[in-house]
Amino acid sequence: MLSWEEFKQMYRRVRADKSGWEPRRLFTMVEFMMHDKDCSGTIDSDECLEILYRRLGHDQVDSKVNEFMKQADLDGDHGVSFAEYLAVEKRSQDQLMRNHPALRYSQSLIEDTKMENRRVLKGVAARGH
Repeated sequence: MLSWEEFKQMYRRVRADKSGWEPRRLFTMVEFMMHDKDCSGTIDSDECLEILYRRLGHDQVDSKVNEFMKQADLDGDHGVSFAEYLAVEKRSQDQLMRNHPALRYSQSLIEDTKMENRRVLKGVAARGH
């Protein structure tokens, strides 16, 4: 069982995480539930506006709402279901991970290994003929 203090700590850690290493499943579900004020199972445009007013202020809200709804409302029903919300969250996490320094480093190692393998195989092939 998760205590209230552990829950608050998890929530703060994930909210502040810029590395992408903190587990996000519980946080994502809780955040969705917090934004779904009428407990309908969807975040409608009014609930989305409330989120953005708090985060951005009134100046940038309209364009951000339209951008979010266009990106998240995959079935065109003017609401964002939890499944659609998860899809947006996954795309966001995938983008974060693609840009993560550890992943870029490991991709570089893979490319270096491939080049070294090709070089070695060329040398072996040249000696064999």
